Amino acid sequence: MDYTFNELKLPNGGRLGLGCCPGHRLRLSPLGLVRAPESLRDDLKAIAEWKPHAMLSLMEEHELTEAGAPVHLLAEALAEHSVEWLHLPICDMMAPDHRFETAWVDLWPRLDRRLQEGGRVFIHCYAGLGRTGTVASLILMQYGFSARDAIQQVRGARPGSIQSFEQEHYLSLMAHRARSAER
Repeated sequence: MDYTFNELKLPNGGRLGLGCCPGHRLRLSPLGLVRAPESLRDDLKAIAEWKPHAMLSLMEEHELTEAGAPVHLLAEALAEHSVEWLHLPICDMMAPDHRFETAWVDLWPRLDRRLQEGGRVFIHCYAGLGRTGTVASLILMQYGFSARDAIQQVRGARPGSIQSFEQEHYLSLMAHRARSAER
């Protein structure tokens, strides 16, 4: 079973790759994650062949280590393929917290600049659904999508995305904050 991921086209020509943790396979029926640790380097190569300028890992450091994809290995292997590795951890099944939001303030303008130029960013968490879908929706909202429309677009590209009430609520809260800031 090969490593697969989904692509989401952005309105500005940029693209997001949405996938599970390299070294794993998302099985759809029955839904589950299958570990394939021997394929980690091949999976990273497959991601690099998609030509992202960056890969954004949303898993916490201990999760990456437990999943057989430690931070140092991801950073080194991706650097060999000229892909920048970015780490912005979010707790599993949860919404982004203050750590994420603090780092996002600096990271988003860099990602936006690349995406505005038609660039590509690969995003992953463990299954590539909850945290990955939440951040992909947040990016769509940066380009004017409502929370509902962003969630629909992401779920259309990667069914099952945005897995918890906390994640949906976070996106609604971000939309409300953006509307309030415009006033």
